[in-house]
Amino acid sequence: MASNEGRGPPPTVIESHATSNVGVSGSTVVVNPAWMERVSRSICGDQASCRDDLVQGIAAHEWSHVLDMRSPSAARPRLDRELAADRHAGRVLGRSGASPLPLLALLGAGSVEASATHPARAARVDATLAGHQQGESTRCDRASCTCS
Repeated sequence: MASNEGRGPPPTVIESHATSNVGVSGSTVVVNPAWMERVSRSICGDQASCRDDLVQGIAAHEWSHVLDMRSPSAARPRLDRELAADRHAGRVLGRSGASPLPLLALLGAGSVEASATHPARAARVDATLAGHQQGESTRCDRASCTCS
């Protein structure tokens, strides 16, 4: 993923049961392996390619946060940074030929309304799809997805 993006080395990823799901601490992505297994099984069942696409989408989203912290754009409002991370994840998935559907399923399970930390579900889905369209010529939208 890092070589495809040309935006510097990917962050270190560590597993921790102390975090509830996944997030960034400094330049490190912290993921709860039990959460990741539960989410990937719920969304993908035993489909390995679906799980790979989901993990890649989550990793790209979190990597965007690490990159954001290294730049002057870190001063942007939090919800704007979340939408930028969703767009980045979609773009990475599109460039690699991965489907955004598993990530969209995860985002679709989020809150309908915006919170103090995350935008509303529809805005996050739209941002991910917009990013995917930037990275892939195949059209993907809410109604249909012809992605692999």
